[in-house]
This record gives sequence, C-alpha cells and structure tokens, in this order.
Amino acid sequence: MTAPQGAFAAVDEAPDLARRSGGTRAPVPVDLGAFAPAGGAGRAWPLLDAVLLVVVPVALGLTTVLWLGAAALVVAVPAGGAGLLRTGRTPAQRLLGLRTVARATALPPTVRSLLAADVVTVDVRHGGDPLRFEPRPTAVPPAPPPALSVDPWAATGEHAGHVVLLLDDGAVVPVPAPTVLGRNPAPSRPDGLAVRVTDLSRTLSRSHVEVAPHPAGLQVTDLGSANGTAVALPGGAFEVLVPGATAVVPVGGRLAIGDRTIVVADRSAVEVAP
Repeated sequence: MTAPQGAFAAVDEAPDLARRSGGTRAPVPVDLGAFAPAGGAGRAWPLLDAVLLVVVPVALGLTTVLWLGAAALVVAVPAGGAGLLRTGRTPAQRLLGLRTVARATALPPTVRSLLAADVVTVDVRHGGDPLRFEPRPTAVPPAPPPALSVDPWAATGEHAGHVVLLLDDGAVVPVPAPTVLGRNPAPSRPDGLAVRVTDLSRTLSRSHVEVAPHPAGLQVTDLGSANGTAVALPGGAFEVLVPGATAVVPVGGRLAIGDRTIVVADRSAVEVAP
C-alpha cells in the first residue's frame, strides 16, 4: 500500500475533515466563540512575520549578496499576504498553530475585513479549527451493496445509481451514470454527468476525477489531476492513484481529492433528496 502523500497525509492524520472548500465566501453557521483565541506568545505573530518576511531577507542581502536579499524580500512579503488571504495563515501563524478568519464568514479574511479589523485569530492546536468539517454519523454506511445482475453502466438499468457519494460537508451526490467531479468539471463522455465540488483552497482540478457505477461499488478514475486522487478500502489507509489510473472502491470505501474526503455509500442506507 502506497503511503499517503501531499494533501492526503492530513486526511489520514486528522479525523475531522477539512472544511476549507467552498466556492464562495458566503456566511456559514459557525460559532467562532467555540474556538480558542490566540493568546500569550501567539498574539505576537505579526512581529514574528515581520522578522521572517522582512528582517531575514534584509539580513540575507546585507550578509551575502544584496540582490539575493532584495529578491527574497520581493517574494516573501507578497507570499505571506497571499497565504493570509487564501488560507488564513501566514508563515508565523503556521509555526505557532494559528489561523485568522473573518468574523462574518468564518472563512479566510478578505482585504476589507482585515482593514476593518473584523477578524479573529484562533489557536488551532488547542481549540479546534473553524475551517474544518465535522463528519456526520451517516458517513459510514451499515451494509454492503446488493449483488448486481445487470449492467451497472446502463443509466436506465434496475440497479443503476445504487451507490451515492457522501461528501465531508454532509452533501449526498447520487451516481446514476459516469460522473466527473472537480472545481468546474465537464462530462467526459456524451452520456456522462458533472458535479461541481466547491474548493476555496484550490486543491481540486477543474475536472479532477470520474466516478462510475460498478458491480462492486464505484469505478474511480483520476483525470490527470494536479494534486492527485487517493482511495481507501473500508477501514484501510489511503493509496494514491497514478495520474490517469483507475481503481474500484466498494461501499464503505473513501476517496480523497484535494482537501475533500468522500465516502462511498449504499443509496438505500442514506437519505437522498429528490
């Protein structure tokens, strides 16, 4: 079994699944008062960032080559700001285990919320992370799928769509036909479907992975995604697929695409909205 890599390592290490996906910055029902605010030395993260992003490059230029320090300064400062707006974490915050989010949305801050000081910095090591999903109890289906006697690839077949996808935010996605998942996907075949999986942190490709009905569950094909696709058997560890490779995932198995984790479930075991 291949060891988890990249984004998938965090999936194996943390039972609370990432909530950093979200196509918009719409308000979300998160009580920021339930998280531990940054305290003590953690409040000095702006000073530490100034040292890491400004003082260190300047010292590098003064002690070695001036242009090298200048180049490091030009790269470091914008990168630190971009990290704050993209994930709510600067280099210093990553070292200290902190994250800054907007009060109104509990998502990474905007420039406007930063200028208005309408943000909260929390300690993610000791008080939880507001950018995390809590998996629902229905995420582990109780029964294996029934044996199939018809072609599962036929969208009109008796057993077509007997499995569904349970996303880490509790969403249920039926799979009646070959379906492409991604940030902004397009069907890979004339009779196929496409489902957009929101992704604030940009860890998904536009068309990331295709899932299709299979007698044993789902046939999963990585579509050459940038950050890869990983699959896991029920109770097993994730295994990263080679780009373009295909694997069969049974009911109770999981997929990891970017920062999203998905459970393969029997449709009869979950409630599916009409």
